[in-house]
This record gives sequence, C-alpha cells and structure tokens, in this order.
Amino acid sequence: MKKIYIIEENVHLLEMLKTIVQECILGHEVIGTANNGQQAMKDGIALEPDRFILDFNLPEADGDEVLNFIKTNLPQSKVMLYSEQNDQKTIEITLQGKADGHMIKGSRIEEIVYAIKKVTRGDHYFSSVFHKHKFSSKL
Repeated sequence: MKKIYIIEENVHLLEMLKTIVQECILGHEVIGTANNGQQAMKDGIALEPDRFILDFNLPEADGDEVLNFIKTNLPQSKVMLYSEQNDQKTIEITLQGKADGHMIKGSRIEEIVYAIKKVTRGDHYFSSVFHKHKFSSKL
C-alpha cells in the first residue's frame, strides 16, 4: 500500500484530493494532510509518506521550502506539485527536475488519477501547461 500525504491550503481542494485517492486509486492510502508548510514538514518526518501532493502556495512555509525539505530528508519520496495554471515559479521548478510531476488545479478527476498513478510507478507526469511552456520557451 502506497502512503500519500496531501498538502493543500484550500480545505475544499484538500478534501477533493483525499476523496479521489481513497476512492479511485487502489493500493493507495492518505496517511495525513496539512494546509500549511510547517505542519507538512513536521508530519513528513514522522509519517514518512511514499508520495506527496504539494500545493505550492502555502502559508508558514512555501512550496519551494517544503519541496527542498522533502527531497533532502525523504529522498525516496515522490512529489507531485499541484498548482495554479499560470504559476511560473512552479513550472520552472518542474523544468529543473526538482519535482516528480506537475498537475494544475482544476484538472479533471481522470487526469488527477492518471498523474498520481504515473508518479507512483516512478514515472514523471507533467500537465499540458508544462508542455505548452516548455515548447513555447524554445521558440
């Protein structure tokens, strides 16, 4: 059973992601949630999740700080960033290879399920916004 920890500031999105993981993805369980970066880092050490879904715009410690903390202290854990569509900083961090995937808020349930499964298998997943940015920046 893969252990997933969800970090999302918006309580409605947090509950939606939790429900999707619990009801749509076999072999995965949500072992914890947080709505701020400090709590996520504290819980991450105690719970040692296999996977994180990380909102990048967080109070008390931003997503960049939390991502660096996870990759330093829990290097075996995979991190899927979950951000607003036009979040330039998150796209750049994903392009640099710091995260294992990038998914935009507002994605369809099917895409969320697919993205989580793909990252769980050890692959990378990048939303269509990532691809548009990657190719348009090379023109």
